[in-house]
Amino acid sequence: YIDSLGMKIRFNNWDYESVLEATSINQTIYICGSPVKYRVYVLPEDTFGNAPIYFITTNAEGNDNLSRSITLQLYGGTLASDASSKRKIALSYVLAKGAIEIMKNLGYEDVFYHVNESHGVFVCIELMQQHMTAGASFDDALSLTHEQILFTTHTIVPAGNPMYSLDEVYEITGYSHDILRVCGGEPFNMAKAGFCTAGQSNTVSKKHAEVVKHLWRGLIDDERLTSVTNGVDRFYWQYPEFERAKQCQNLHLAKLKYKRVMLQKIRHLTERRWSENVPTIVWARRIEEYKRPWLILSDIEWLKERLSTNVFQLIFAGKPHPDNQPM
Repeated sequence: YIDSLGMKIRFNNWDYESVLEATSINQTIYICGSPVKYRVYVLPEDTFGNAPIYFITTNAEGNDNLSRSITLQLYGGTLASDASSKRKIALSYVLAKGAIEIMKNLGYEDVFYHVNESHGVFVCIELMQQHMTAGASFDDALSLTHEQILFTTHTIVPAGNPMYSLDEVYEITGYSHDILRVCGGEPFNMAKAGFCTAGQSNTVSKKHAEVVKHLWRGLIDDERLTSVTNGVDRFYWQYPEFERAKQCQNLHLAKLKYKRVMLQKIRHLTERRWSENVPTIVWARRIEEYKRPWLILSDIEWLKERLSTNVFQLIFAGKPHPDNQPM
């Protein structure tokens, strides 16, 4: 939003109780040797055209404030909310234990897990630990885990590939020190553990795969790494007028209709008018430096000239993470 001092960020608090339903899954796990309870909620099928989605929270009766805070925020919270590496480790641990327990409670057997980014890699370690507890050797447990895991890495930036003190991970989770050290190294590298324990891994573009192989050479078995280019479901995200448009004129009318909707929304939010007759460039992504939102600003005089003469108009829409530093 914009005030007299310029552009500001508004972070909203959302109430999910109106759309989530409580399940009967309530479990206790041990973190640093102390009991922590978690509850499971579900977003029912087709609420938003979705498959059932399960959510885990430690905001449960009987937990102290520290335990309740584990799942308070995504990725273990922010610096402003007193996040720490221990809280982030605990969150990933709760996710792993809860995900596997949910599958058991739903009656699924021989589950194949898609670990989507390294924050969920403790699912792999948990499966390794379970196989070894059941009597498998380390090599056999690793082979069994390979058959159960697909690991996707989305980014090479450190925020998506955290590294933790091996001793901290051991203290919080109680996982075998040998499993942690062999799979993730010391310090414990979540991405390395994902590549080690997954039977198949993928990046999100061919170029991404090239960069990953170069940066993490020695950590990755090339035969078990492929690329799957990110995409969207056009039937879900596309307005029906675009799908039905068979002629250029129909496509033009559909585009104009929703351009007007967008500009009316922007006027409501900013009290500023935008022209529907000027070509419009929109940046509508999470503001992160590696996504290069500043690229179009790199030649500011060139940009000013074109904006002032209505060659195009430029709209930025996106929020940074609260911990992000100025670019």
